[in-house]
Amino acid sequence: MANTYLGGNGAAVTLTNNVGGYSNGGGVELEQDAYGGNGGAGGQDGSSYGAGGTGGIANSSISKTSSINETYYSAIADGYGGSAGHRFGGIAQPGANGTATSTVTAVTGSSTNISTSAVGQGGHGGSVFFGGAGVGGDGAVGEATATSIAKGGSASASSAANGGWGGGVSTSGPGGLGGEAISHAVAESAGGSADAGAGAVGGAGGSSTGYSNATGGSASATAEAYSGAAAANATASASSPSSAYASAIAQGANGFLSTATATASVAGGNVSATSTKSSSTGVLVGAAAMAAKGVSSGSMSNTSLAINSGTFAQTGGTHTVIGTLTNSGSYSMTGGTMTAGTFVNNGSFNYTGGTATVGELSGSGTTSVGSGRTLTADHVRQATFTVTGGDVVINASSLAGGLSVVGSLSITSGGHLDLKDNKLITNNAVGTATSGTYNGVQGLVQSAMNAGAWDGAGITTSESDALSGLTTLGVSTGEIALGLTGSDTALFAGQTVGAGSTLVMYTYAGDANLDGMISGDDFSTLDFNIGVSGASGYYNGDFNYDGIISGDDYSTIDFNFGAQGAPFYSSGGIQSLAVTPVPEPATVAIFALAGIALRRRRIR
Repeated sequence: MANTYLGGNGAAVTLTNNVGGYSNGGGVELEQDAYGGNGGAGGQDGSSYGAGGTGGIANSSISKTSSINETYYSAIADGYGGSAGHRFGGIAQPGANGTATSTVTAVTGSSTNISTSAVGQGGHGGSVFFGGAGVGGDGAVGEATATSIAKGGSASASSAANGGWGGGVSTSGPGGLGGEAISHAVAESAGGSADAGAGAVGGAGGSSTGYSNATGGSASATAEAYSGAAAANATASASSPSSAYASAIAQGANGFLSTATATASVAGGNVSATSTKSSSTGVLVGAAAMAAKGVSSGSMSNTSLAINSGTFAQTGGTHTVIGTLTNSGSYSMTGGTMTAGTFVNNGSFNYTGGTATVGELSGSGTTSVGSGRTLTADHVRQATFTVTGGDVVINASSLAGGLSVVGSLSITSGGHLDLKDNKLITNNAVGTATSGTYNGVQGLVQSAMNAGAWDGAGITTSESDALSGLTTLGVSTGEIALGLTGSDTALFAGQTVGAGSTLVMYTYAGDANLDGMISGDDFSTLDFNIGVSGASGYYNGDFNYDGIISGDDYSTIDFNFGAQGAPFYSSGGIQSLAVTPVPEPATVAIFALAGIALRRRRIR
């Protein structure tokens, strides 16, 4: 015969205090704590297991309405929900909710200090020990609301909410879910300062043998401050893989500084979002921040977001970072839409699904763009950049802001890097031609150019002038274009390069030295190298990337010399046509005749 012992339920507690009256010169302070009873533990006898008791609900509410001339009023309310009892095997009970509300309102008079404080703690879920499989109890909701409204003087409100922990399981079975935390603080003063602070911490999910940790409770914190000088601070944190949301509103009078700061973090700060707004104009300013370990549906918006470690997974939904997204962990994107003003990637960004658009992509990390994906950016500056069947489009700029810098570049499986009218610096080899086919960076440009169609895979440009043959992507090195040797360095479009740096620039077809224009220097380069057996390379005069230097290249430079417009931006900025070095007309004619003669020799 087996007996079962049931744990007793905790008692419910509700405390309410409503006080009216006044004081002359003396302070009044009210404090009350409500603690719900904890549930009793379930007993064990033989093969039967008693259920742990349910925690008692706790509510604590203080309301102080004052008049006449008081010095200060302070009200403190604490509500702690009871925790569920533990048991041996089976399904554990959830904790009970804990709520606390504290309110002080000065309806008349000239208060000098009104303050409130509220703490709400959700009860913890019961745990399961020994006795086979079990299910941990869920943590309960913790909710706290503090409100201070002063007729005159200052007002401060502080609220703190904590979700209960999910119960754990020592053998096998899922742990309980973490409890939600909700915190709300409001401070309002008719004549002084107002400070509102709200903090919320979601309960951690329970763990168990053979199971991953249960989902943590979400956290929501809202702080509102209204006065001459207002300050609102909201902080929310939650355990992975939940979410945290913080919102702060501060409204001050003209000439007084108002500041609203919202901070949200997930999993001990692995993902954090911060938003701060300040104003001295009296206009309502608000800041909101949301952090989660991933987005699967719905929308998530941040002023700034930092992924400090771990993996942030986006499988769907909409993720918007208005300011800077900083990633020092791993951002995995397989679906949804991501938009960031600036993306500083010091970790890894693996983009295989969805749609991603960023302003600037920089950092010391690694970015990978998968098949069928399109990444749009103002520039890409990464240690490693891989395009595997995807498309990367650099927004048209032509100036220094459009320059991309990539340490190691890989474009495979039909991928494209569209520079439009911009430039690229990379450590990849410039490339050489074998039987008319280039490898290295020149090979990626040759493949994309595809005999002038610009429809192939590799490093390309979608500018219309390239299709007409007027412009192209010129390729050279720091040694050849800038005359660098050894450890010498120089600036190329505002970025430091060395002799071994490979340079790619959208420019006129025929601009061999990448100075942004066609001049006598470029004709001299072509003249010298056409007589060199086996010479190749755009920087030597192979302007059509056919692997040889021939009369066809003279045709290109001859035509574009007369058709070119203003010089393109290079290391020294946009140059003036008034100082452009050009060959004398007679010299141009000689170059043209030489080109025609050479083409005739090739035809024979």
